[in-house]
Amino acid sequence: MITDDADSIFHLHTQGLPVTKSTVNALRDRVNFTHSNVCVEEDGELYMLTQESDLPYAISDYLSVFSIIKNYEYQQLGISDEINNLAQDVENYLRLLKPQSIFSREPKVQGISGHKYKFDLAVDNQLFLAIQPTPQAVGAAMRKIGDVVSSSDLDNRTIIVVVDDRNSQDLFKQKAEEEIQIISALASAVPFTNLIEQAEKITQAAH
Repeated sequence: MITDDADSIFHLHTQGLPVTKSTVNALRDRVNFTHSNVCVEEDGELYMLTQESDLPYAISDYLSVFSIIKNYEYQQLGISDEINNLAQDVENYLRLLKPQSIFSREPKVQGISGHKYKFDLAVDNQLFLAIQPTPQAVGAAMRKIGDVVSSSDLDNRTIIVVVDDRNSQDLFKQKAEEEIQIISALASAVPFTNLIEQAEKITQAAH
């Protein structure tokens, strides 16, 4: 038997996404659509029964399911294929702004509930989340921040949420501003264009 021991469903939780029966059902529907032999248990465990002679094909089918789960995660967080490198873009600009700082990717912080949550980036004593201005992404960020903000594991670090506002459409920028106001109730939140403008000033000054 091949199993993920429910690690995939736990990963969704670490991203701040609600994990409910409907979540498991949604994943099961997507997995069943592939007509593979991968099964989804009630607790979200992915498993597959196979013979040793069929193992190479079984592993291929099993691994393909993870891309389905990743796509589900992106949909729930409002991340499209074109913008799922937002965290990398934010890191690139932060490295221009903070060349002497210590960077680490995907740090985990334990919340007061006991669950561990993954952030996009740690820079010195700051934890960064990069999100799109969608209700799903903001809701996930708020749940994540709400659980860790009073946790001793935060250890005096500050949380900064970078909201993507690079779209030239006024409605998109307005939505980003509205979401920043919501997030600011729990953590610092800044538009991505602020980082870009600061980095451009540094680059211009260097020349």
